Amino acid sequence: MKTLEDNCYRVGGANMRFLIVSDLHEIKIEDLVPPPIIKSVDYIISAGDYLHYPFPKPAIGVYGNHDSLEEVFQRKSLINCHMQIVKVANLTFLGIQGVFSPRPRKWYHNSEQEVKRFLMKQPKVNFFITHERASGIFDRLNSGKPFFTEYILKRQPDYYISGHVCADGDLLKKGSTLCLNPHPCNKKRFILLDSETEKIAVVDRPILPLPSKTERRRIK
Repeated sequence: MKTLEDNCYRVGGANMRFLIVSDLHEIKIEDLVPPPIIKSVDYIISAGDYLHYPFPKPAIGVYGNHDSLEEVFQRKSLINCHMQIVKVANLTFLGIQGVFSPRPRKWYHNSEQEVKRFLMKQPKVNFFITHERASGIFDRLNSGKPFFTEYILKRQPDYYISGHVCADGDLLKKGSTLCLNPHPCNKKRFILLDSETEKIAVVDRPILPLPSKTERRRIK
């Protein structure tokens, strides 16, 4: 476990503990995170592609490109902050879910121009959560979205969280924004953010086997 104490601070004065995940792809949070840690957190923050399992704690975040419409409508435990600002306690969350193309495809796959116009009108928030990555942030090929980076540099949210494409690195600063990478290459990861102790812990685990077809049918 690697703990970062520098550059972590009490967000908005709220004493809350968050478990941050992304792209677990049919791996249960309970199989990745020890039960005492799950019990200790107030909220789970998800950057998408969690698929079939329910969240073991209240969750806030966005859906990914592999989350089906059925999951979107049935998962009551996720507060979806896609293209809206949601307030939990006195913390603000803004999210962009899915993936993008020059033109709209599905209702939760907005066009790039729609998202860019929306973001440029939004104020600073505590948490900015996207499924796709921002260009130049854990993105050596600069294949991410430049308008995400533009929003981060312009508004400087306290935290930026993304997933979709695995990337090296765990934490970095972009101006005053602390960027968190919960989707590394060749392993699974969860991140703990504790606003009371002002610490962040990044925990990497080996990739777990996917559930069998029988188990997947049972959970649907």
